[in-house]
Amino acid sequence: MNRPARQRAYTRRSRTGCQTCKTRRIKCDETPGSCKNCSSTGRTCDGYETARLPIVTKKGKFYTPSIHIIDISFPSMSSDERRCISFFQTRTMPMLVSFFEWEVWRRLALQLGQAEPAAIKHRTQHHRFAIEQYGHALSTLRRRLTSQDPHVSVIALVCCVVFTYLEVLQGNNENACAHLTNGLQILSGEKGDAARAIVHDKLQDYHHADGSPAMTPQTALLAAIAHLDIQIQIHRYVSRQRDTNGVRGANHQPLRFRTLDEAWRELDPISDNALGYLTLVQSALQDPGITDVFPILVAQRKLATQLEEHIAAFTELATTQLRHPTPKQARCMNLIQMQHRILRTHTYRALRLSEDVWDDFAPDLIEGLAFGEATVASLEAEFSPPNLPTLVMDMVIILPLTWIALKCRDLPTRRRAVQLLRRWPHFEGPHHTSTFVALVEGAVELEEARRDPRTGLIPAEALVADVSVVQREGAPPVLGYTLAHLGGPYLEVPFPVGDWGSV
Repeated sequence: MNRPARQRAYTRRSRTGCQTCKTRRIKCDETPGSCKNCSSTGRTCDGYETARLPIVTKKGKFYTPSIHIIDISFPSMSSDERRCISFFQTRTMPMLVSFFEWEVWRRLALQLGQAEPAAIKHRTQHHRFAIEQYGHALSTLRRRLTSQDPHVSVIALVCCVVFTYLEVLQGNNENACAHLTNGLQILSGEKGDAARAIVHDKLQDYHHADGSPAMTPQTALLAAIAHLDIQIQIHRYVSRQRDTNGVRGANHQPLRFRTLDEAWRELDPISDNALGYLTLVQSALQDPGITDVFPILVAQRKLATQLEEHIAAFTELATTQLRHPTPKQARCMNLIQMQHRILRTHTYRALRLSEDVWDDFAPDLIEGLAFGEATVASLEAEFSPPNLPTLVMDMVIILPLTWIALKCRDLPTRRRAVQLLRRWPHFEGPHHTSTFVALVEGAVELEEARRDPRTGLIPAEALVADVSVVQREGAPPVLGYTLAHLGGPYLEVPFPVGDWGSV
């Protein structure tokens, strides 16, 4: 006799039940505070979600992932958390690694986001949900740090990187600095400038080692945090919070690159030294009575040696291993060559402000701009303009294009650089194109208004020596310009309407 198949009684599943009942896959009675299902059985009720994501009825066009996709069907996750993880790995991650590969984003953050609650995670429902998850992650990490797990430092460092970017995206750069400082301290065991020096030296030792070993999670995190540190230091520099850091010398071991990613990461210590060198130069220019420029010349020599060594190692890599690059490799090679041109002008032009040196540096700047245009064109061909990445981990074109527009004296070249910045609005770490467009356009306007119509030259006293974003408590930021030389006439102008909110 055939028995009728048993049918499971239909029960309407609640989307607003407590977390414990969701994990147990039972219907929650949703009693405020603590549900009776939990309290009557002696269980701890993990409470209710205070923020929910809106239901999405249309699916947008996703980027082609270049990351390690992992399973997200974990029963302990809510449907909203699964949606967020899915979006993170199919949309956010490919944006972050749309140029160079970063093991932290390609694999570590996703893997730990599944295994570790501490690593899981506009004023909209999406924003409120993200902030709530961020709070859960912070509190879980605090508890996790007290464990004896030997891997807890890796977990903490991944959280440090993720939390830093979360704060950057909310415009909380001071909080981002605090997270980054904690990461530097975990990696080095020191504080302040000593921590920064140790971390950057460790990374440089890795790149200079003979036959560098495969990158471990610890080394990947070291590289990611060192890169974030450069971005935050540049933000502080633009905000006139400048430290007079010295310029560290190059490692004596020969520099060899196996991949473009290694070549790109090795630019970080050079960029850090360039920032320290510019700070030394500006401090000297601000003091008209200074007579001893020998320390500045030593710093310049160190920086030049590092840069030329990097150019030679990159050239060897390009000519021996990358004769037929893929489109992405070609894009990355353009970026490295663009950085070479700009860093060269940083190194040799900083002490020379006058108009008559433009011809000496015009070829490097114009060539750098051409590499930038090729980069953006390649990106548009791959992603199509409506879907261009809005956040990338690397500093790719914003700062080089800003330098070109500020330092060249050819108006068409300046306009091309500004147009390219406007063509791709996005974040590079804490830096948004709108901030730098405003800075550049203000400087160009100041200089071009006083260009001599007869000679075509800008008078020396009209040249902009320094730019900055000045933030005062309780007031919107303003653009600051120092003319002719540091210590010379100083002007402040407001941000163009609608632009300053992206600082």
